[in-house]
Amino acid sequence: MTEGSRKIALLLLSLLLALSVLLSCILGGALFLQSQQQKDQAVLLANAQAKAAQSDEAAKQYQETIDSLTEQVQTLTGEIKTLTKENDELQAAAKEKENAPAPEEGALSPPSQESVFSKQNNGFTVAIDAGHQGGGGDSVQEPVGPGATETKPRDSGGTEGVSGYPEYALNLTIALKLKEELLERGYTVYMTRETNDISISNIERAAVANDHQADVFVRIHANSSEDPSVYGALTMATSENNPYVAGDLSLRSQSFSQTLLDAFCEATGAYNRGVMITDSMSGLNWSRVPCSILEMGFMSNADEDAKMQTEEYQAQMVQGIANGIDRYLGRNS
Repeated sequence: MTEGSRKIALLLLSLLLALSVLLSCILGGALFLQSQQQKDQAVLLANAQAKAAQSDEAAKQYQETIDSLTEQVQTLTGEIKTLTKENDELQAAAKEKENAPAPEEGALSPPSQESVFSKQNNGFTVAIDAGHQGGGGDSVQEPVGPGATETKPRDSGGTEGVSGYPEYALNLTIALKLKEELLERGYTVYMTRETNDISISNIERAAVANDHQADVFVRIHANSSEDPSVYGALTMATSENNPYVAGDLSLRSQSFSQTLLDAFCEATGAYNRGVMITDSMSGLNWSRVPCSILEMGFMSNADEDAKMQTEEYQAQMVQGIANGIDRYLGRNS
């Protein structure tokens, strides 16, 4: 082979090698691109699957929320229907009462069967305290309010009528009759005492109302004065600045006291002496529910003392107290 032929052969061989290397590079690049594309597609697929799973979870939570809201709407709709019905009944009862002729002074209020709450288990709880007790009171001291340093006797013993009849006995008689009347009207009733032979402090009396979360606490008392000509009924409630009772509770007690007194005087014809605001009564200071002391009349007044011991007037007093409770709870229920 000539020198020229060898050179040509070597040139061709070099070209073939170069072409082979070039083809290898092209093939390797193509394979690399294909592999990269596959990885990218795998990442895109994984992201798509994750988003799909998130969408499914979000859709599930959304449906659960819709189901919960639907159930709440159905419940509220039922409650609205019930409240609407009760409101219609109360408005009808109020309209009927408004159109009824005014009772004569001293006449009995409508019988318990006509009360808007004359039904079993009306949902309200009343605590009744027959003031004082037998045995002449209890001089043992107790704080006048929660955290107080000032003290007062556990029970002052009460007063007695011109006739000699003791206040504690009159209070219990009215309290027991009130209990029966309120039970007839569908109330749940708790008594601080149902006998005169007992020793119970003002703190313990308030605890009965507090422990049973009474809607109202009515304390039955009778009054006395050095002036035998003084007569009439009054109620007592704490002030907004009472250091032992929250201001809003005092306002509720004042409202209850006014409503109670007005109804009592309407039923009995007693002179309305108004609501006395006082922060000195232990039984009021320890109460955590709307509370009122009702002074039914003056036992130091011969006429009022005699009248409060008659069956007829006692029935009027009980009706008046029960009607006052009806009115207050009806207004705030």
